[in-house]
Amino acid sequence: MSYSCGGPEALARLGPAALSLTLGAAAAFGQDVAAPESRPHGWTLSARAEESWESNPVFNQDDAFNETSSVLSRLGAGIGYDVTGRRGFFSLGAEGGGTLYASLSRRNYYYVSGKISAAHSFSRRTSITFSESLTSDYARRSPLLAAEGILLPLDRALTTRSTASLSHAMTRELRVVSRLRFDYVDFKTSSLLDGSQLQAGISLERTLSRRHTLSLAYAFLTSQTRQLREEFHSVQLGLAAVLSPYATATASFGATTSPALDGSGRRLVPTGSAGLAVQSSRRRLLLDLAYEHSVSQSFGLGRQRMADLASFRLSRALGRKVTCSLNSGYAFSRDIGFGAEPLRFTTQTAGAGFSWSALRSLAVDFGYAYERSTYRRPYLDNHRISAVLNYRRAPR
Repeated sequence: MSYSCGGPEALARLGPAALSLTLGAAAAFGQDVAAPESRPHGWTLSARAEESWESNPVFNQDDAFNETSSVLSRLGAGIGYDVTGRRGFFSLGAEGGGTLYASLSRRNYYYVSGKISAAHSFSRRTSITFSESLTSDYARRSPLLAAEGILLPLDRALTTRSTASLSHAMTRELRVVSRLRFDYVDFKTSSLLDGSQLQAGISLERTLSRRHTLSLAYAFLTSQTRQLREEFHSVQLGLAAVLSPYATATASFGATTSPALDGSGRRLVPTGSAGLAVQSSRRRLLLDLAYEHSVSQSFGLGRQRMADLASFRLSRALGRKVTCSLNSGYAFSRDIGFGAEPLRFTTQTAGAGFSWSALRSLAVDFGYAYERSTYRRPYLDNHRISAVLNYRRAPR
């Protein structure tokens, strides 16, 4: 294969100003839709102008333009509308734009994305959420692939993600939550394999005290690629603790049943995660540390992987208008089965950013990002330096 990929959730999300590294707890389901009270009512308008330089934007060893640096210009605009009521909300958004490469004109392209989400509370105890997103962009900029930490060449991909959840509080201390998620990736080149994942599960969440919550979750996952279809079952025991008014910690441990790649049986793969989030008063200092040992599909490779994922993020506000950030991450991925040709690859990402809020709705971002991936061959890497002008007007 002529490409490499890998990394934890959000490890590969290279924003123009900095890398954004986050832990997807129980990455099995993703995050729920935001609560209604956090969404103001009205229109949101945004515009973006980016000028950047990349040392290796193609990121493909077998491409004639590999290691050809290029300056790129990216323009985009978005619009969204939120309706918030006493029992829920409805949100609709769309974004589009284009990218021009100074020395790789045949790579010029447009991108579009859209998302719809909603939530409704039937009563004080029962609520339902739903979201649907679609993106047509280069693979390394796709939100779904970025969230999975997958570094791919400069090839176009259509990605969709659908999520739904139903929550019911049986008592004041016990809550049951059912979740459903479907991911699909369609690559526009024959060298990358299309793939999809359907995940369904249920969890019990028990409030032990004001600072501690215990959860037990079961999930069923079916993974489909052009080559085969596989099924997985997993169980996770998790604990969330509020250490102080400014710090929270999470930890989980469980196991996933995995089919052998040679069809000779199934094996039990241990999984788990740990995270620490620190936020000072007035959000002047933010620190996130995360580790995860998980099983998921390597979109584009058409195979399942077992990965060790670690990430770090530090953000510091310097006054009212300036924010600096540092990010780094590492991932080691390999086959989950046995009796097959080994698949092993590593990914490292790092970044630093500087943001200046010139006005309430206008910000200027400067950033550096680095990504490196090793897959059987000598490593691929890419340096990125960017300057971005962001405009966003949202309802208050």
